[in-house]
Amino acid sequence: MKVVIKKPNGEKINITNLVDTVTWSGSVNQASRQIEISVLNSPIDKNIADININLGDRILFYEDGKLLINAMVYTRERQSEQG
Repeated sequence: MKVVIKKPNGEKINITNLVDTVTWSGSVNQASRQIEISVLNSPIDKNIADININLGDRILFYEDGKLLINAMVYTRERQSEQG
């Protein structure tokens, strides 16, 4: 599995090591597919990079080197729980 964020300016950021979970649905035969990812986030731990995923960015999801999903970010939610 490999997850890459592609910014509108073409910049690509590999976030695979920060992804906690990936849930995707749909198939090549369907008109649309959906992907949901959970990314590690810790405002107090400087060892975890702060990745800013914006609306309009693209999520590229690869499995065994093959691109399965190239989806635009339409919604996002950021939660920060400490303790």
